[in-house]
Amino acid sequence: MWGIFIMWFILWIALSVFVIGFYIWSLRVLYQQKYAWSVFAKKKGFEYDRGKITDPPTISGEVDGVNLSFYTGERTTEDVRGQRFFTVLEFHVDCKMPTGGVICHKDFRSIIDGLSFNQPYNEKTKVWKKGQYIARSRNAALLEDYLTEDRIQIIGKLFKQKDVSILYIFDEVEAVLRLETADPLVKPSTLDKYTKNMVFAMKKLMLTAEEQERYKPVLQKMDIELPARQGAAQDTVQINKAKDGASDDKVDITLNDPDDAADKGAQDKKKTDETASGQDTSGNDAEKDKADKNKTEKDRSGKDGDGNNTSEDASKKDT
Repeated sequence: MWGIFIMWFILWIALSVFVIGFYIWSLRVLYQQKYAWSVFAKKKGFEYDRGKITDPPTISGEVDGVNLSFYTGERTTEDVRGQRFFTVLEFHVDCKMPTGGVICHKDFRSIIDGLSFNQPYNEKTKVWKKGQYIARSRNAALLEDYLTEDRIQIIGKLFKQKDVSILYIFDEVEAVLRLETADPLVKPSTLDKYTKNMVFAMKKLMLTAEEQERYKPVLQKMDIELPARQGAAQDTVQINKAKDGASDDKVDITLNDPDDAADKGAQDKKKTDETASGQDTSGNDAEKDKADKNKTEKDRSGKDGDGNNTSEDASKKDT
C-alpha cells in the first residue's frame, strides 16, 4: 500500500518538476527573444512592441520600400501538442504583378489549397528540389514568362535555407514573401541576416521598368477590374513569344476578356430589340393612320346623306 503511494508521489513530483522546468525554460527563451528583437529594432529604427509579460514581441517597419512585420505565429497540429508556435518574418510590397500565383514549400499545402490558383507550374531547370515545393498560378504562361533565370535562382536559394519554410504569394495588387521557422531568433545578428536576404530577394522579384511596360495591357486591365479577387471569370491572356533570336525575348500580349464579350453580346441584343420595337411601333402607327382615314371617310359619307335629306325636305316645302 505504502509502496504504491510512494510511487505515485514520486511520479507527481517528477511531472511537476518537468512542467515547472519547461515553463522556466520557455520564459527564459522568451526574454532572450524580447531582448534580441528590441536591440535589432532600435538599431534599424523599426517599431518594437514588447507585449505583455508572457506575450512574444513584434516588430514592424520599412526597408527600401519593403514593409516588414515580425511576430510569432500559431498553427494547429494533429499530434499530442495540438498546436505549434513558430517565428514569422513577413515582407510585403504593394505592387502590380501580371497574374496571381504562389510558390512555396510543401508545408503550406493546407493553406494554399483554398486559393484560386489552379494552374500548376513545373520548374524545368531543376534548381528547385522536386517534391519539396508547390507552384501554382491563375495563368501558367504568364508565370513562366515572369520567372526569369535570376528569379528562379533567387527562390532556389531561399528554399535551400536550413530549418525554414518559404512562402511567396502575389497577385495584381500586392506581393508577400514569408519566412517561417521554429527558431525564436534570439540573436540580433540572425535577424539582420534574414532581413537583408529577404529584402534583397523581394526587390529582385519585383517587376522591372521594362517588364512593367511589356505587361502594360495586363496591368491597365487590372486597374479597372480584378475578377480574380471577386471570384469572377478570369482574363484570358495569350502570350506569343518573339521568334528565336529576337532581342530581349520580347512578348506580345493579347487580352481576350470574357466579360467584354458578354457585354458586347448584351449590347447587340439590346440594339436588336430596339430595332424590332421600332418596327412594331411603325406598324402600329400605320394601322392607326388607316383607322383614322376610314373614320374620316365615314364621317364625310354621313354628311352627304344629311345634305340629300335636307334638299328633299326643301322640295316638299316648295310643293
